[in-house]
Amino acid sequence: MDNIEYNFLKEQVIDDLFHYQEVIDSLSSMPIELPKTVLSRVLSAYQKFVEEARQGEHGKTAQFYLINIQLVNYYITLSRSIRMGDFEMFKYPIPKITNLFFTVNQPNYARWCVKYLDNLYKVYETHPGLKNDFMKG
Repeated sequence: MDNIEYNFLKEQVIDDLFHYQEVIDSLSSMPIELPKTVLSRVLSAYQKFVEEARQGEHGKTAQFYLINIQLVNYYITLSRSIRMGDFEMFKYPIPKITNLFFTVNQPNYARWCVKYLDNLYKVYETHPGLKNDFMKG
């Protein structure tokens, strides 16, 4: 698993897979073992499939649905970060959404999104007490 880029989302997915394995083990009479090598192969194969679908190798329909799923995932991440009060997670999907605005020829939204993101990155310097308010939700 050394070649997988770690960030909070992927670590959470891996932790969730291990948690589900523990739940399945507790419900079944025979324990099921999911070694890290198997998990690594599954995640690598999925990552390869996603990249192929993004490039259109599995057809336009798969490419469309992959893009749609990614956009919904950005929205869910943004919504979840607001509900959890996780400021770092809140900043994660903003650049992705900004790229979408550039792609669909919405330059005003894109420019303001870039400015908003810049303000978010500087919020600790410009408003030191605001971090606590963000963490509270």
